[in-house]
Amino acid sequence: AFTRALRVCKLTQRRSGTMRVINALENFCDGAATKSADGDAMQIEKKDGDEKINYEGIIGAADVLRSSSVLPYIVRDWKLFTEMGLALMTGMIAADRQDAASMMSLLFSKFASYYRPIAMDKLALPESSFEIPAAIPEVSTRMLEFTEYNEILFKKMQVKSEDSALNWRIESLVSVMLYIGLMPECPPPTKVIEFFVLGLASELISIRQVSMKAVCQVLVLAPTWPEKEMLAILDIMEKTFTGDGFLRKFVHMMALDQADDGSDGYNDVYSLGCLSLLPMAKNVDGDACWTLVSGYPWPSSWVPRSRDLLAITRVRLFESIYHQFGPKLLPLTKEVVEPLANDKEEVKGVTKENVRIIAAELISGSIRGLRSTDCAEADFVQMASWAQDLLNVFTGPEGIVNGGTMLRLICSSEDSSAGSKVGDILRSRFCSAVNIDTSLPAHLQARQLRYLHATVADLNPKDAKVGPILAEVLPSLNTQASFSHALKHVREEIARSLSLFSQFSNEGALEVYFENVRTVSSRLATFDREQEGEDETGEETKKARSREGETLSRWISIVHWNGDTSVFSRYMSTVLPAMFANLDDSDPERISHARLALSLAAQAKLPVAIVDDVVAVCEKTAASPRWRVRGAVLPFLQVINFTRMFAVDQKVLAKIRSIVLSLTKDDQLEVREAAAHTLVILIRDADVSQLKDILSEMLASVRNSNEIFLQQRRQRRGGVKPPPFDAATVLARHGAVLVLSSFVMSSPYSVPAWMPEVLLALTLCINDPPPISTSVQKLFAEFWRTHRDEWQTHKSAFTEDELEAVSELLISPSYYA
Repeated sequence: AFTRALRVCKLTQRRSGTMRVINALENFCDGAATKSADGDAMQIEKKDGDEKINYEGIIGAADVLRSSSVLPYIVRDWKLFTEMGLALMTGMIAADRQDAASMMSLLFSKFASYYRPIAMDKLALPESSFEIPAAIPEVSTRMLEFTEYNEILFKKMQVKSEDSALNWRIESLVSVMLYIGLMPECPPPTKVIEFFVLGLASELISIRQVSMKAVCQVLVLAPTWPEKEMLAILDIMEKTFTGDGFLRKFVHMMALDQADDGSDGYNDVYSLGCLSLLPMAKNVDGDACWTLVSGYPWPSSWVPRSRDLLAITRVRLFESIYHQFGPKLLPLTKEVVEPLANDKEEVKGVTKENVRIIAAELISGSIRGLRSTDCAEADFVQMASWAQDLLNVFTGPEGIVNGGTMLRLICSSEDSSAGSKVGDILRSRFCSAVNIDTSLPAHLQARQLRYLHATVADLNPKDAKVGPILAEVLPSLNTQASFSHALKHVREEIARSLSLFSQFSNEGALEVYFENVRTVSSRLATFDREQEGEDETGEETKKARSREGETLSRWISIVHWNGDTSVFSRYMSTVLPAMFANLDDSDPERISHARLALSLAAQAKLPVAIVDDVVAVCEKTAASPRWRVRGAVLPFLQVINFTRMFAVDQKVLAKIRSIVLSLTKDDQLEVREAAAHTLVILIRDADVSQLKDILSEMLASVRNSNEIFLQQRRQRRGGVKPPPFDAATVLARHGAVLVLSSFVMSSPYSVPAWMPEVLLALTLCINDPPPISTSVQKLFAEFWRTHRDEWQTHKSAFTEDELEAVSELLISPSYYA
């Protein structure tokens, strides 16, 4: 009720009511009676000892203050803001009971998010809910109040208690309140700047975390302040950063933050009621500093980003510092970076891996931040050597991921940054060093490929430089030795790199890539397993071909999984024969990879002209001597027919049906049955007028061949051994039966006008030899299953003679014994 009243009351009443609640919050913490501006007392019960704190009052006051009718108004009124900040500090220190501490934590977080929004735009209040003050205090007046507010905060921090835990809690809260108070129109006092810069190397982790964000915030806001104050602030920051030993201490303290937050003593030392100051300090802004400084977008288009350990806020901090003070810091950086990058220096309490991570953050952030105009050519080479030295000491899968992320951060720098020049140097080194050496350990080979991927990933696809890069790299990746590498991890990295290169659309790159696709496809599609011997050499050749097929399947899957088909579609008809050939394998896992690749490729948005070429390739593949390859065409065509049904010409869809119909007469039973299953979908999606000729042809085939099968049955009943059937006759009849079965199964819950005639024709085949009779029996069993519930309605579509013939097969169990 109180918050609703504040929403609708007059501005002066809202201000006095809000101030009354703020005073109440502060006084509830020590048990003093609270009085409003008009002298009315808010009585509370005083108790001795610790119980004098009114926790219920704290919870109630905090609940009011964090409401949407009060808190936005507070952050617009500087006097209320300062009173709120001081009351918050008092409440967070006093509220050591869990429920009260939780409420104070919620109030603090919401207060911080209101006053320190993610964007730089000023907070706008809806006029329908709030009355904006007609007169906002002049900047000079606010500056005096701002200075007074900062002085009060510093005085609170200077009062030391015998309880060391209480001292650091006060320091942590003061640092956060100072950070929240940074604003564009009022430059902070120099002591605030000194506090935050020195706080980067503080022994308190919470102060370090807040200082990281504050320093970035100051660098963002500095151009909005008067020139005199801005230069003074930047001068203080520069002197501190370039001071004797400060940069080393700062980096070492950042390394401690990389350590596990659950280290010994964390839960005891960094707890404030139920509030953890460390997460609070980390999450006040999230990753706001990255957006605020308007840096180049954080690269997020690659899989390993979700698994690396580099912290974006620290990278951004180093980038911001070096962008402003880089020329003075560069000489000092060498003394700090080189021992860390070469594993020659240890940081007490930090593992070597965490030291490498902070070194990666420092190297990538400093290189991204430095302007290329502030550096000499020797500086670029030196920075590239720092990165190279650190990459050489990263170990294990996690280290490879971290190194790849560092490289991408460097190579994705803006053109005006030193990272652009350093990236060119590193890219040249890794591209020229591509050589799949099977004698090296797996992780070294995989690391080389991951780093190659990282240096090329952020190039402009139309950049002229990508053509020479592909010409240099692809011949080494597409060799038979590379594709059939014995180590799965290496093959995965090869596939990932090849999928990346498929995005490049520069004319030179397209021609180089197309030539390599043709080479790989030709080598894999023409491999004939039957011609290879059964000796040891032949078996090894088959295994190598199997590994090559897996690499190709992974390559195609990654391309289509990432949606990068606009460029790759032009290669589809070339690589498709090799993809079909991959299904002729004995390894279930590799067959699964091949099926996934074909499925994703079939779902790609292929241009109409490409679809024509793809269907032509499928028609040719349907005549392959290997039945597994012929069968692989069917599900691919089914998806193509569905996804491009309304885009391609009807002649293309007719050709797809023709290919499937031809496979219903295949020599292999599995292929014929798979073709019938595919045909069900094609019939369901086609217009009836387009299927009349097919239906008539299949009915005629069954009837014309019926006399041959009847004659054989008569001879068998007469005791005469009949001659064996001609294989072509059996295949033709079985194919016709399967096609007619597909027609029936395309209408599972209805009886179209053509269906009685089809079912009557199929009854003629019930006594034929397997597999014809088996297919007919399965068809009638499935037909009865789907039509049984509505049979009283469906049977009206049949004549008496048709119903009698069909019902005999549906009801009698003797045919399915």
